Amino acid sequence: IAFLPFMAGSLIHAACMHMLLAALNAHDWTMRHVTTFSTKVFSLLNSMVYFHKAVQELQRAHDDLSLAAFVYAVISAIGTMLVAIALSTAER
Repeated sequence: IAFLPFMAGSLIHAACMHMLLAALNAHDWTMRHVTTFSTKVFSLLNSMVYFHKAVQELQRAHDDLSLAAFVYAVISAIGTMLVAIALSTAER
């Protein structure tokens, strides 16, 4: 199978499906019948990936930066985490 024509056809099909689902407001209909478990699991996976990446970056910073710069990086990371937690529990 030629890759580019197959990929183009797949993307055109996906675009048409997205437009059809948006026009029919399918999200509201499906959320009446489907739980939000999959979205919560996906959110947890994203959180774990970003947390792991942050730890890796802090380890790199510890090796490459001075103590003052490293402490600033840790304080910034903790502040970012606290803002994210506060925003995740915010109501409309």
